[in-house]
Amino acid sequence: MTNNLKRILLGAGTAMLIITSASAVVRNSVTSPDGHLQCTLFNEGSQFLISVTRDGIKILDDSPLYMSLDGTGITGSVKPGTVNKYTIDETFPWNGLHSLALNRCNGMTISLSTRKPKVNYTIEIRVFNDAVGFRFIIPGKKGE
Repeated sequence: MTNNLKRILLGAGTAMLIITSASAVVRNSVTSPDGHLQCTLFNEGSQFLISVTRDGIKILDDSPLYMSLDGTGITGSVKPGTVNKYTIDETFPWNGLHSLALNRCNGMTISLSTRKPKVNYTIEIRVFNDAVGFRFIIPGKKGE
């Protein structure tokens, strides 16, 4: 095999590796404590989407997540990082219809980063028995 042919094959293999890794699908789900609701965060290309099902029936169709910071979108071309899953099961006194408030959910945080602009942030998802919530956690600059 000639050196030129080896370089071409090596270059083609590298390009295939880059294309394969760039199109890899990241899919993470969280289920409610009673198991009926499920929230899934996944990507299509460089865009993250969220969907919700109840007992296997989709109640929130695949919806893009978009956040901008100072007028620039930070949710496209993201690099996913660490995923942490957790459970909250707490009660506390409440002055209302019931004397005890319940806070029971399963949650997940996913760290994300972008190149332009360079931003590291987190998406947090909480799934309760009767609701789903999510938020973007974007750290501020030091001293602000």
